[in-house]
Amino acid sequence: LAQRAYLIVCPRVRGVRGPLNKVSSLSFGCFLVVHMVLGVLFPRLSFSSQADSSFRTRAPSSSEPASVVVFYNLFTSNSSVSLSQDIVKEQMGMVPPDYTVRVRSIGSPINNVPNATLIKHDDEGNEEGTLSLLWDYCRAQSDGTVVYIHNKGSYHPSPQNDSFRRFLTQAALSKHCSHMQASCNVCSSRMSPLPHPHTPGNMWVAKCDYVGKLMNPIYFRQAMNEIYLNHSLFRDIPEWCVGLGRFAAEHWILSHPDNMPCDLSASDYAWGYRGIPNGDYHMDLKAAPRYGLSKYTSRLARACQPPHVYVVTLMKEYASLYNQHPSQSRW
Repeated sequence: LAQRAYLIVCPRVRGVRGPLNKVSSLSFGCFLVVHMVLGVLFPRLSFSSQADSSFRTRAPSSSEPASVVVFYNLFTSNSSVSLSQDIVKEQMGMVPPDYTVRVRSIGSPINNVPNATLIKHDDEGNEEGTLSLLWDYCRAQSDGTVVYIHNKGSYHPSPQNDSFRRFLTQAALSKHCSHMQASCNVCSSRMSPLPHPHTPGNMWVAKCDYVGKLMNPIYFRQAMNEIYLNHSLFRDIPEWCVGLGRFAAEHWILSHPDNMPCDLSASDYAWGYRGIPNGDYHMDLKAAPRYGLSKYTSRLARACQPPHVYVVTLMKEYASLYNQHPSQSRW
């Protein structure tokens, strides 16, 4: 119905020729108006894709007590066993003693992870599989708190990745994040709104009542592709600009319009690899993004979408994934 209404109401907009930014803004703006009007007229009608219907399942019941549970994505290649063991020792040394750690390993098994439970092993896989285990837990334990970490640097070892991993892990395993204020539901070392809402490096703490609202991460990459790659205006857009392909896992935790992120680092670091703090840092929990938009606007971000198109695109994404828009107070 939404598609037919769009074809009827917006033919002139679809026929506009001109700069990409102007055309995409007009086209998505018209789509958004149509979507909102139909939402008022038919409030019980869903405009999500057919594929989305398989993402939402009834949350399983569980009597397990709520606690802080760490889901550890542990990838190890045949040539990096020793390196992975060193990274595991480093990261597990940061885990508070009252946390529970659940490991999902990929590749060569690491059997000596201290104070942790191996819940799954796969010879091949990606982050989405571990995030799905975390999502399942939160659907069953809505009052819980979860942590997501991974052994960054095991696949591409470098001093830069070592610094990045430590910067991310410190926040994800901190009491500052696990005890985040009520106005936050996702906490990390840094949250960046550009080039798409994400936590750089993808390590974070989240409240389960928020995580339970998200789409099953197993299907999230496919859903993002349906939104962007099936639209002629975005077929050539780089994956990192909107959170497609392997960047979908990093975008997932902040993909719902109810996200209320906080971050800890007061450093000048924005996103990417430039300016990553090295060593321990003072943790200062604040609502994110903590800086003005210009702080996150780099040459790479400007290569994606100008701010006015970015906002319209993000609104369309929210509507397509969750049939929902952010509240006025969030904007």
